Amino acid sequence: MIDRDVFSMGEVRRARRRFRPVAPAALRRWLAFGTAGLIAFGVDMGALGALVHGLGIAPVKARLISIPLAASTAWLINRRFTFASGDDRARWHQWLRYLAVNTINITVNFGCYLALVSATAVGAAHPLISVVPGALLGLAINYRLAGRWVFRDPNLSSGR
Repeated sequence: MIDRDVFSMGEVRRARRRFRPVAPAALRRWLAFGTAGLIAFGVDMGALGALVHGLGIAPVKARLISIPLAASTAWLINRRFTFASGDDRARWHQWLRYLAVNTINITVNFGCYLALVSATAVGAAHPLISVVPGALLGLAINYRLAGRWVFRDPNLSSGR
């Protein structure tokens, strides 16, 4: 029993909202987004490895190619599975919005990568390892921004 002298009803309601279980649909969407991110991460790592180790391109220049490839891959997967709405209108506008929203993720991701590759011996020797911190930092921000401004349902007045 809650002592009403200690907790106000407003505090109790706020606490209940804070500890509400995640809805199954929201959990499925988050897992789908994470899966798309993992696949895009694989594309990023594969392209970066091929460019650096296969073609001998400098790591920073190679990253400028691998990031847009990964972001486009994530957009395609998220459009089809995570935030699927069946709306095929303005596909290219949505892709451009996704890339624009991803500038935050890309900035964080590339900034971490650049710092690790240029300032640490491990990063310089192993550029693929240097991708991981930035990828992790951008995930939650990217999910929220993509759901709100890129894949919003036009039939909903408030977006997401």
